[in-house]
Amino acid sequence: MREVARTSVLSRRWRYLWTFFAGIFDFDGSDTLIRFKWNEKSLKFERIRFIRWVNQVLRSHQGPSVDELKVCFDLDNHYKPAIDGWIEFAMRKEIRKLELDLNYDFSALPVQREFYAFPSHLLKNFTLGLLTTLRLSYVSVTGEVLEYLLSHVPLLEVLSVKFSPGLVCFSVSGPSLKLKYLEIINCKNMENLEISAENLVSFKYDGPNLGIPFKHVPRLVEVSFGMKFGLYAFKFLRSFSSYFMQLERLSLFLVTKEVS
Repeated sequence: MREVARTSVLSRRWRYLWTFFAGIFDFDGSDTLIRFKWNEKSLKFERIRFIRWVNQVLRSHQGPSVDELKVCFDLDNHYKPAIDGWIEFAMRKEIRKLELDLNYDFSALPVQREFYAFPSHLLKNFTLGLLTTLRLSYVSVTGEVLEYLLSHVPLLEVLSVKFSPGLVCFSVSGPSLKLKYLEIINCKNMENLEISAENLVSFKYDGPNLGIPFKHVPRLVEVSFGMKFGLYAFKFLRSFSSYFMQLERLSLFLVTKEVS
């Protein structure tokens, strides 16, 4: 925004030129979180300021498309109308990459939070034909919604879901999937995962034990298992042995603890 202000004063012709910008809109308020994470009252005020800032910029945009939209700030379902509006903006502008990181530091404040719920109703009103990358962190999204996205977004290659309490069962399958990179991290309620993806080359998982999630992954070359599942995979390496010949990199992050 500082650059926008500088260029706007150079020429009257340039004053609103930025509103047709079609590149990356990166709204990162993580520095603010570090300063105010121990003060809920101040943080609430900063949330309102952050939302007003994002809304002001997006409402001013006049171009037909945007390549990428990234939002990083501590927000929950209380601010759902505003976040829904940002996602609607992304869909309307034929976004290529969308990232929502509604980060919440559980160690900072002893406050029970309701995670922001992904607006599944918007999927029926817009198409995401150009979307190639979707990253969701601290966003509650169901397996049904993700499966709908995979079947209706033909160019989706990167899917990352972190800290989503709504993700319980998820089936990754479909003959026309372009998906190459799949990441599911710290979704504590995960119970079942099945992956049948012809073009998948990289898979990262950290969460509850699920057994072997792979059904058909002929191009898979990179796998990373973390925390509890890493220990499970280490104990039952033989079960995964049929995939070892095709893998180029296998990472197991092991966590052990003593029991007295």
